[in-house]
Amino acid sequence: LVLPSPGGDRAIRKRNDGYVDDVNTWAGKIERDLGDVEEVMYDLQVRAQGLTDLNEVSGGSTAFHKCACQLLSWRSTGKTLEINYDMEGVGMVLTDAKGAASRIRMLSPSGTNKGLGYFQAVDANQKVEYEERMGKIKKTCSAANSARLQYSEAKQLLERRLLMQTRYGLTLSQFTKAQCERMSAQINKTFLPLMRINRHMPRAVVYGPVRWGGLGLNTDMYCLQLQCAMVYLVRVLRWDKIVADDIITAIDALQLRSGFVSPVLEEVSTPIVHAEKGWLLNLRAMMREYDLSAQIEHLWKP
Repeated sequence: LVLPSPGGDRAIRKRNDGYVDDVNTWAGKIERDLGDVEEVMYDLQVRAQGLTDLNEVSGGSTAFHKCACQLLSWRSTGKTLEINYDMEGVGMVLTDAKGAASRIRMLSPSGTNKGLGYFQAVDANQKVEYEERMGKIKKTCSAANSARLQYSEAKQLLERRLLMQTRYGLTLSQFTKAQCERMSAQINKTFLPLMRINRHMPRAVVYGPVRWGGLGLNTDMYCLQLQCAMVYLVRVLRWDKIVADDIITAIDALQLRSGFVSPVLEEVSTPIVHAEKGWLLNLRAMMREYDLSAQIEHLWKP
């Protein structure tokens, strides 16, 4: 899979992404042709079968019942392109070392696949991830309510357990402000009374720094989501490795899609309403909410 930057100096290149025993195999084509889907699926099957054979040769095996395949394609509606959710006639079959064939489970673009503790969909659907994250918050809050915790114990449970496990998902999440407010309300109504604080305490006091007379509780999930995203963005750009190239290429593509002359993450006051939803657009919307901007080097300039 090669997705070039509009400037031609960078590209997103994907073949096999592996982490321990979790591997993603990629294939793609950006030219517009009716035979693209069949060609991409054939290429993907060849690559996946090759990885399976390599795994078998080294003494391992592939759990086909845990594998899934997703296809992201677009169809023309006359004026624009829309994601094609019709997966009829699309499939993949892989064989093991003994020749036994297995049909791989096909997921629609809105179907979620759990990878490294995070539910993700290729069309940026966040419904399942939000429900999972909200369920974990409710479970922790229920356990906290049933226990007789002292102030220090409640604060430790909040900061060392609940917020830490929530921050992991917020790094790449695209939750709306309303969703984040529901998460914050669930946390505040549970932990503020446990910490001997009135649950109706003004949120400026609850979220404010201690040096300015606040309580310093970082339970504003919308602000925390922005913090996690910005820290991740700055970190990978400073590393200047493969992920940095991928993000810069994606920003360049968003720049071209927007039609703007000013850098899209530096001038955030104008919404980009005609582009598909995604992590960068959600980050840009949060930056606009807090009047922030980011100057990134080596970006393509129109």
